[in-house]
Amino acid sequence: MELILTQDELWLLDWVLCYPMQQAAPQVEWHMTWATLRDDLWKAIIYLNEVAKEGETPTEAMVWIETSDLRVLLALTPTTFRWGTGQDCGHSLKMKIAKALLAKGEP
Repeated sequence: MELILTQDELWLLDWVLCYPMQQAAPQVEWHMTWATLRDDLWKAIIYLNEVAKEGETPTEAMVWIETSDLRVLLALTPTTFRWGTGQDCGHSLKMKIAKALLAKGEP
């Protein structure tokens, strides 16, 4: 499914996917299941940075996430999270994921 995400939301998704690496030595295979999504997240982050260098002020980028991955991310994403900007990107990201799943008829 296509999601339009802010840079803070992209960073949060990347953090969510990396977080288990900080836990008790999880299997590398688990992280490799997310390799394509992480590549896509970083392409979007780089895109936003490059456009900003050109003087434009992009606020969002599109990322494609499989429905099955969205269900897992809905469970893993914190309901509230701030990078220090004052904006709650955890809540906005979780709402976008939940709305995308509801639009697909997922519980």
